[in-house]
Amino acid sequence: MRGIDSGSASFHKLTEMQNQFTDISALRHVKLCDGSRKGAAVMPNVLIHKASELKAETRVALEAELGRSLQDDEEVSIMTFVPHAAPTGKARTEAGRKLQDHFNRIDQKMKGAPEKETEEALDEALRNVRPGYRERE
Repeated sequence: MRGIDSGSASFHKLTEMQNQFTDISALRHVKLCDGSRKGAAVMPNVLIHKASELKAETRVALEAELGRSLQDDEEVSIMTFVPHAAPTGKARTEAGRKLQDHFNRIDQKMKGAPEKETEEALDEALRNVRPGYRERE
């Protein structure tokens, strides 16, 4: 809940809502005109369901879309949003430069690390954050 004071009424209301409902409100950071960021509660059409509680026909449809079976202990999230246009011109060039700078900083930190250890650490991290992650073969 970054961006909202943990002592505020908004924070407590969001926490209460998240604890009460499976379909939760999302928290995102809104960039203000002055460039600062402020946490804001929004309802962007986000649904989170436990796979074990899905209707049979819904589960079958989701498994068909995913191309794999769902495990009962997995959760499925569905989000709808209107995508924004990709940056063009100078904005695109600047975004690409910032991304390359980020990758370069990561590469510097990884300098000298054995490739096998790096791959194993990446696979472990992916398994921890993505329950259905399957390693490359």
